[in-house]
Amino acid sequence: MASEPRIVLLMLVLFAAAAVFSTFLASPGARPDFRTGRFTPISNPNDSQIVLEMGRFAVDAHNKEANATLEFQSVIEAWHHVVAGSILRLVIVAKASGSAAEKYEAVVWDRPWLPLRNLTSFKPYPMM
Repeated sequence: MASEPRIVLLMLVLFAAAAVFSTFLASPGARPDFRTGRFTPISNPNDSQIVLEMGRFAVDAHNKEANATLEFQSVIEAWHHVVAGSILRLVIVAKASGSAAEKYEAVVWDRPWLPLRNLTSFKPYPMM
């Protein structure tokens, strides 16, 4: 008979946990959308250390590949795509010595468990 209050308490705790979890699932704005198959925008990319790290990596890798001297300034737009790892598409502001800052689009494929990171694309961002 002493176990009845425990069972009732356990049921109440499970019910409360289910209610909280279902509320979380029902509000799509409350959680990031990391479904595979599409790019998801990252809000406030300059507030994310990993986005800034990827931006710096992209500029450094481009400098090594192209024998360039760009200096990373900021990331103004970012999108995330889940694959075997993560693909980040970034719009970066960088400048070469003695010239004005320009926008570039970089695509970085990150597989942190290896650890392996590749710059798959780096090009001037279209000015519209």
